[in-house]
Parts: sequence; C-alpha cells; structure tokens
Amino acid sequence: MSGAASGGGVSLNPNPSSSGNPNSNAAQPSLFRPSRAVYPSLPGQPDPDDLIRDIPFPEKAISDFQSVPFAQPPRRDVPSIIIAHISNPQTSNTEPDWIVLMNHFKESRCLDGVGNCQDLYVFMTRLVMPNAIIDNRRLLHELYMEKRTLSPDVRFRYVSFWPSFTRPVLTLANAVLPSYDYWHTHATSYTPPSAEPLEAVQSRPTRPVLRSVPTPSGQNFLQWLSMPMNTPADKQLCPNQLVHRPCHLDAYLNEDEGHVRRIRPEALLQRTAKVLSLFWWLKAQNAWLKAYEGAGWVGIESQCYT
Repeated sequence: MSGAASGGGVSLNPNPSSSGNPNSNAAQPSLFRPSRAVYPSLPGQPDPDDLIRDIPFPEKAISDFQSVPFAQPPRRDVPSIIIAHISNPQTSNTEPDWIVLMNHFKESRCLDGVGNCQDLYVFMTRLVMPNAIIDNRRLLHELYMEKRTLSPDVRFRYVSFWPSFTRPVLTLANAVLPSYDYWHTHATSYTPPSAEPLEAVQSRPTRPVLRSVPTPSGQNFLQWLSMPMNTPADKQLCPNQLVHRPCHLDAYLNEDEGHVRRIRPEALLQRTAKVLSLFWWLKAQNAWLKAYEGAGWVGIESQCYT
C-alpha cells in the first residue's frame, strides 16, 4: 500500500511532533499519562474513552510486547527490523517487504516461528492498528471541530482505503455496530480466520501477547469507534462527520483468537503481511493529517472526495 497522496501544497513530515491533542505535554511521555482522554467527559456523562483504557500507548505496548522472555515460553523472537518499522514507521519511504522480513519465522534458528507470528498478528490487530486508528480519529476530531462544514470524505480518514460499499445515512445518535454476520454478507474482500486453511486444533494456546496486561478487547474498541468523542464544553457537540462507517477494517479488530491460532503457518504469514501493510497505510494517513494540522488545515478541502 502506498502512503503517497497529493499534498496540495503541504509538505509531508514523516514524523511530525504534533499529536492532534492541544492538551498534550511534549515533555511528558505518553505512556505515563493517566488517561487516554484528550478532553474530559461532560459532568454526569459516561466517558467513551473508558472503553480503550486497556490499550497501552504505543511506546508502552511495544516495550511490553518485546519484554516477554525469549528463554522460556512463549519465547519472544520477532525480528528487530519489524519492531523498528512498527515503532518508527518512515512512511515517506518505500513500504517494507513484510514477507521477506518475516522469513525469520521459517528459519530453524527462530525460537518459535509459528507462536511468534501468531503473537505478532494479534499484537497488530488488537494494539498497533487500534493505536493508529485512535490517533487518526483524534486528528479528524480536531479537523472537524475547526471546519464544521467540511465533507466527511477526506482521503486521510482511517476507513478511506476501502471503497464504501454502503453510504448509510447515520447520525451520532443512531449509529450502531454491525453484526458479525454483516461482514460475511458485505465485506467480500475480507476473509475471516475461520475461512483460512486451519489446523485441527490450536498450535499454540490463546495467551496474552503482552507481559504485564491482558490482550485488549476488540469488542470494546469497536464500541468506542461507534461512539461520539469527548468535545470541549465550550464547543458544539462532537462533529457529525466522525460517525464511524462500517468497513472491512472492523472485522480485523475483533477476530476470534482461537481461529487465528489455528491458521496454518504459510497462510498466517500472508495474513500478517496484510495487516502490517494496512498499519503502514494508516500511519501514512496520520502523517498527512499532522502535516495539514501544522499548516492550520489550509488546503485540506482539496483532499476531500466530494
């Protein structure tokens, strides 16, 4: 997937410092912040960010994932180059060849190639991609609070990779989560883990992919996507453009780990490469949004489909 896009006069900084959070403190590492909330919830209102508090910030998540011992099960042995690309993706450069980088999992010197590939896949779909989507949605929130009449179809939106097979007329009040069966009917390019070539039983047990905390809930994350975000009390309600549009992405974020751990090794390598590529694309969109934010959103109208 290419991260390239027409910048409309905005230059792309692959690692901009702007976070999309006007309350952020650059001197305070994000993993030490007590809350994921950009803005507090209104008095007496539930806080949607409670649903994502179990997703560690990227720095903490990667550190915790890598701190799993290699000398005892589950024997963490993921190539450092893959971790480097996840930690600091240079999306203005050519996307890595993920299959080549994952060949390590096939080699006899790898401590547990199948188990590590499984853990990497779950790590990507439950932590890394959700963190990228959280950043994207935060940036879109800032954009649409600034430009209330802008089209929701900005090309850097986290779901814009997929052609929209439905254009539902939704408001934040009536947005609902699609059922799992919806994906089998509409998302024809998505293959659920249960439809991949499977082993008769799990080759590795379902287990946390982090050392210190359980694997986050995919269902909670999908619920967070469906809810309006906290908005400053002196602003209007959450912009309606932020209503989540169901797409293939949702299915990846809440897969049955038991089925994932039954996928045969070669099919799992291909599937993991696909989610790594999707992550790369998401980070490229975030880089463009941060570049436009740094320019005061000037010219962002040229990046809307309609």
